[in-house]
Amino acid sequence: MYKKILLLTLSLASTCMYAQSEAEVRKTLQKVKTESQAERLKMKESSWQILIPSMSNADTSRNVELTNAELGEILDLPHPNYKGRYLVKPLERSKGLVFSSQYIYLDGTQLSMKEIDSIRSEILARRDEDFLSLVKEYNMDGNPTGRLDWVAKKALVKEYE
Repeated sequence: MYKKILLLTLSLASTCMYAQSEAEVRKTLQKVKTESQAERLKMKESSWQILIPSMSNADTSRNVELTNAELGEILDLPHPNYKGRYLVKPLERSKGLVFSSQYIYLDGTQLSMKEIDSIRSEILARRDEDFLSLVKEYNMDGNPTGRLDWVAKKALVKEYE
């Protein structure tokens, strides 16, 4: 079981460029209590860089502040990819089974079932090799790692799970 956290994430750089003061942004974010309210804010303030990710505790384990934040608390965190800050507000928490996986996709629109079965047999025969090298060699959907982000059980089609 993992704890999932639904977050409202807003880059301060993008909002302050459009003349909203940080105080105005915080006041607006304080009013958002649910995912649907966050979605409406995202549509209303299209110039703001608003993300509404759902993260597992595996994703947040690198950030103790985020993991331990109270629901509704607005955190001011350094941006991980550039010099800047972003605001994060945990909206809800839930418990459930989440998992991460890697895959190799063989495109049935480009290959016959006979070709897919043959390639599948080749891959299985090489299962002791580094999976990433097999992904790079065989995967047909453009994902260079074949890795999915953390997903909740029943979020994918039954055949994949």
